[in-house]
Amino acid sequence: MTIRILQVIDTLTAGGAERMAVSIANSLPVNQFNISIATTWKIGDLENQVAQHIRRFDFPARFHYDPFVAVKLSHLIRKEAFDLIHVHSNALFVTVCAHRLSLTNSLLVWHDHYGRLETRKRPVLPYRMALSELDGVLSVSRKLENWAVREMKVPQNKVWYLPNFVEFQTNLQNHDLNLPGKPGYRIVCVANIRKQKDHLTLIKAFRQVKTVIPEASLLLVGKVNEPALLVELEKYIFEQGLEDAIHFLGQRMDVPNILQVCDVGILSSESEAFPLVLIEYGLARLGVVATRVGDCEEILLGGDAGMLVPPGSVSAMVEAMLMLLKDSELRRRLGDKLHGHVSRNYSKQVFIKNLLEIYQILLPHKEIEQP
Repeated sequence: MTIRILQVIDTLTAGGAERMAVSIANSLPVNQFNISIATTWKIGDLENQVAQHIRRFDFPARFHYDPFVAVKLSHLIRKEAFDLIHVHSNALFVTVCAHRLSLTNSLLVWHDHYGRLETRKRPVLPYRMALSELDGVLSVSRKLENWAVREMKVPQNKVWYLPNFVEFQTNLQNHDLNLPGKPGYRIVCVANIRKQKDHLTLIKAFRQVKTVIPEASLLLVGKVNEPALLVELEKYIFEQGLEDAIHFLGQRMDVPNILQVCDVGILSSESEAFPLVLIEYGLARLGVVATRVGDCEEILLGGDAGMLVPPGSVSAMVEAMLMLLKDSELRRRLGDKLHGHVSRNYSKQVFIKNLLEIYQILLPHKEIEQP
């Protein structure tokens, strides 16, 4: 008998949490699971990434916390009698409401991907009330795991640390990227344009790097979540005369291909949980500079597999970028170390194995086999 799983995602931002949810749904063994995805906004850019065997239910909200979404979702839960509902990130509250309305005994677990814990505290009371309804919490970072246990008072045996994975497929044959910049000197930052990612610090650091290494170029890849911020960044770039060296590539579906022809990967965030982009950088064997936030230190092995700098520090970022650009052997060594680490510990196979073990604990009456 197959196990009926519903993944619920809030696709308003279509960020890492939503991409991760789709990847999980696509990766669960089809011989054991009947998988559905419910979205609380239009699925948008993720639509073409959902595997054909997955059933789709879309409940586009008219506004945040639309009560009709909870009602419609509750009808689906009651009708389908799911064994387990796996809800991601911001869809928590509407799914908890829907679960209550459904009057079913479906298990409910929350996958916490929150990346701003270091800069934006979440309200205690609403989360404690919501989390009291859950059968489990999956945390993508150690800090989120500690938050659930220490601040939200979720029992330790109901909280699991489950770091993310990425699927990294390149196809450079007959693929003309036509990227700006000179090989050996391309710096890339894959991050949506929003304040949390702190592009301004990166651009200020790059300005100083450019004075030392004129060949350097900076490629910025990501969706524009905050248009006003993009205007501010473009104004600064123009004022500094960097228009020919800094290039906004926008949201791209060929990120692995882009990374394969870059040299240094940057993450300048002021706050993170478990940044998927560091895994992508590692699989591309890039030399990496990242801020010491979230699980970046764990992913980069405390600095043995990449360079860690304090968030917001222009001088530290300048020094790290210059070291990597000047020393191709250092880039190669750090890139190889990170590649080996992420391949062993953050692969899809490792993630699915750990997730199935958690599902087995939650559903002891079901027989779940490892693929």
